[in-house]
Amino acid sequence: MRRIICSAILLWSAALSLAGEKANKLEGLVIDGATGQKLEKARITIDGTTVESRTDINGYFVMDSLGAGSYTLRAEKKGSSPAVVKEVLYYPEKGAILFLKLWPASQKKQAEENESDGTGQLAIAAGRTINMPEPGLGYIIRQTPGTVIHAGQMHLRGGDHDELAYFVDGFDVSDRHFGVFSEHLPSRAIAGIEITGAGFPVSIGQSMSGAVDIITERSESSADKGIKWTSDMIQGSTNSGYNKFEGFWNSAIPKVNDLRFSFNAEVADRKGIIAFNMPEKIYVPDHSQDYIWADTLYYSHSVWDTVPGSGGSYGWVGDWADTIRHYDSLYAAGGSDVSGQQMWELEKQDRLAHGRMYGWKEWDQPYLPHSGSNSYRLQGRADYKLERYNAKASLTWFANREQELQYSTYFKYNLDNYYAELKKEWMLGLRFRQDLSLKTSYSLGLSRFSARTQAGVLDTAAEKERSWWQDYTFLSDADANGDSIYDAYAGQGYVKNINNPYGVPGYFVGYGLARLWRRTADSYNGFNFKLNHQVNEKNNLEGGIDLKKYRVYLKENSLPWDPVPFKDYYDFDPANLAIYLQEKLELSDLVLTAGVRLDRFMPNAGKKANNFNLTDTASYIEARDTTMYSLRLGFLHKISGSASFRVNFGRYVQQPSWDYLYKNLTANIARGTTVLGEPELMAPYTIAYDAGLSRRFGQSSELDLSMYYKDVYDLIDTAYIQDTTTGLSYSGFKNNRQANIRGLELTYELKPLGKEYSILANYSFQMTKYNTDAPNIVHEYIYGGVDNLEDPLLNPKYINTYFLNWDQRHKFVLNLGWGSGSDFGPWFFGGQPLSDISIGLFNNANSGFPYTVLGYFYGNIVGDINHERLPWTFNTDLKAEKIFKLSGVNLTLGLEVLNLFNRKNTTGIFPQTGLTDAYGTPPSYDDFAGKTVLDSLPGGIDSSGHTMMYPNPDYSKWRDLNGDGVIDDKELYLTYAAAYNDYVNDPYNSLRYPESSAYVLPRKARLVLGFMF
Repeated sequence: MRRIICSAILLWSAALSLAGEKANKLEGLVIDGATGQKLEKARITIDGTTVESRTDINGYFVMDSLGAGSYTLRAEKKGSSPAVVKEVLYYPEKGAILFLKLWPASQKKQAEENESDGTGQLAIAAGRTINMPEPGLGYIIRQTPGTVIHAGQMHLRGGDHDELAYFVDGFDVSDRHFGVFSEHLPSRAIAGIEITGAGFPVSIGQSMSGAVDIITERSESSADKGIKWTSDMIQGSTNSGYNKFEGFWNSAIPKVNDLRFSFNAEVADRKGIIAFNMPEKIYVPDHSQDYIWADTLYYSHSVWDTVPGSGGSYGWVGDWADTIRHYDSLYAAGGSDVSGQQMWELEKQDRLAHGRMYGWKEWDQPYLPHSGSNSYRLQGRADYKLERYNAKASLTWFANREQELQYSTYFKYNLDNYYAELKKEWMLGLRFRQDLSLKTSYSLGLSRFSARTQAGVLDTAAEKERSWWQDYTFLSDADANGDSIYDAYAGQGYVKNINNPYGVPGYFVGYGLARLWRRTADSYNGFNFKLNHQVNEKNNLEGGIDLKKYRVYLKENSLPWDPVPFKDYYDFDPANLAIYLQEKLELSDLVLTAGVRLDRFMPNAGKKANNFNLTDTASYIEARDTTMYSLRLGFLHKISGSASFRVNFGRYVQQPSWDYLYKNLTANIARGTTVLGEPELMAPYTIAYDAGLSRRFGQSSELDLSMYYKDVYDLIDTAYIQDTTTGLSYSGFKNNRQANIRGLELTYELKPLGKEYSILANYSFQMTKYNTDAPNIVHEYIYGGVDNLEDPLLNPKYINTYFLNWDQRHKFVLNLGWGSGSDFGPWFFGGQPLSDISIGLFNNANSGFPYTVLGYFYGNIVGDINHERLPWTFNTDLKAEKIFKLSGVNLTLGLEVLNLFNRKNTTGIFPQTGLTDAYGTPPSYDDFAGKTVLDSLPGGIDSSGHTMMYPNPDYSKWRDLNGDGVIDDKELYLTYAAAYNDYVNDPYNSLRYPESSAYVLPRKARLVLGFMF
């Protein structure tokens, strides 16, 4: 009923001529910079095109029939110096209003560089992105209305993180495997970003929530090059070892003025995550404990066994135990000047000095070990104008690499054996655009995109020889004897034993390797063709074809040391063909749009005819192709020159991510917890309604209100499947869930013409309900001890019952900016010290995410799902820069401060307690009263009739505080309490939710130094 009422209201609004989009015209006003009078008959042109316009008697001009992109506009009038407007983001679906000044030529004013005041609510120009504290896609998204960052992933208007499509210059660069967000480009390469959440054209497909299109920088007529360095070294002893180097060069090819290029490069390195300002925990430096802990390393990879050549006596065998014994024997025989124990003392000192410890000392470094990262990002673009043919060719490319060491609470005393991650991407895109006539144009696009990832344990021997620019080297997946055990992992299953500073088992891994080994490789070759025709002054028709041929590869083993592992491998080449058509009708005050898109997905994969027939491994059937359709309807009523209403209706569809389609298709169901993909899954789709009001106040400010309502169908969930004959069972992905999303966005922007200050504020409200929160929840719920398959969580009739994990109800953003021009301020000693300064304050306030209370044992759900909430968070960042002009070189000195007021915002809690530093019931002395652990246990009888004593595997000298050979109940309690406190207070405990960190990072200050030539 609610959907019907909402639909009726929106349709009624459309009948009153509400609008689906802003006008598709690029409009503007040209005034005299000296007098403020409106200028008539000024000529407006766009570089690289034949489009031009002239101002009317009121100084007003209109330009249409433009394609989406970033343009440079020129305004000229006899008797005035020309004006140039760079980096104007324009999209046919969103209009733009420009204000330009022309100065009398007699004033000898150079070409005035005006700034666009924005081309739409979610269009962000280059100047704004570069002036942010962390310039780049991720930070920009945080400032955009309707967006939510949950567990490091982006969500738009309530959709899941994999429901967004990402583009660079119109070429698809989305992660279709897992939907993971990525920073693709150097920040300096970004000319603008368009984030659309409603009414995006049908030329954009395979997206249910919206699209993010990054427009790269185009070179201008003059050469532009420079370098920049950003570092947190000014933070002194609390720096994280962060350094970023950037370089750029934009120019024309000598003697070929119509061929221009741009190149941007960025290299960043961070030693580790800052570890201070953690949960309430007092660290007392005790270097003696570190020294003692080093002693455990010499036998940490040894076993208690018969010592070779000892006549059957037992001792530690393997690793440093053998080395010590060897040098002790040489020393005793006079063949060595140092004993084995002395050799170990030297090794200990070397490890302590150079940090090559399995453990770590929280007070020696301000960042966590095994948490460093480094990356590089390269980008280039070339544009060539063929004016004779009214055409233009563009070549866009980028390449990047991100690699990071992962920190773990469990492995904190064995970190060399924990994960690292690597991701590499590259893209090459060629686009050719030609105006066949004043009314008809077309574009052709060819593209290649590739992404590769690797996760696993590093080969520490190879890593010693690796240079910083080289990729990580991981342990190999070689299996020489074919026993399904990776040779490098053989015999190294991890154990949470007593090999830790407390001697307490169960919390920390003291031996073995982390279990996951995974490699993915995804790529596609793409072709697209678009034709645009202006039928008459009121009708515009656009159609196109989009073809992609993919390659999807995954190899994964999450038990590489087990002969019956969780193992998956697939290599498929699916394809997608799309055709679309969109019509736009422009009347005097009304714009109507309608579009339809058809996608044909070809999985090109087979699946087993019977998943329960273990003896039949050859019977496969081909998966059927899937046809999907998308619709767009939009209405816009321009009430006046400064106000408009809009309404959008759309059916948005998206093919499921690769893992849902292909996971474990060839796997043998040897374990009941196996989850199988389904290549014939239906594509989930969204029915969305959007209504909005836009009002401009004068020439300097604009208010926009948008409301949306979405129903999402055929979402993917996990179904439990069991064969009563064989007793086998597995879980498979099915289309059996729905969701409902609604929200409101309010944006206000103030940027007075000719003033130094600006204000950008927005508020977002959303409510996202769903009957589960992730495709794996049912699978985990069943195998978490629940045997009642009639539980409401598993019953499809319970729709819109639970809030999604990323249901952030309220979000406030307030960005304040002030910038002085080159002639601002008084003169002192021949200069103006207050000129060329920019300061920005970026303020965010966000309500908390929901979470589910879990029981202490087995993680069983207590109460309703996502019934509790994390606290609000408040954050302020600062960016300040000053430009010094020195003999043709612009020197930039800047300061970036993240978390300016050093707020302790909660990011993760233990679901059992809702606290950052309490996992469950703390241990008490009563739990250990009367218990003891001896250092030795009796064994067999020797030849003399004496009882032989063997080391007790549960005994640790680090737990025997007084060293008397007996761990009494008090020592058991004290050491257990210390291990528990270490575990729950760890700054990055993976049992916290939604993030492993307890709090955001404390204040971070960075110095920025740049030179522009």
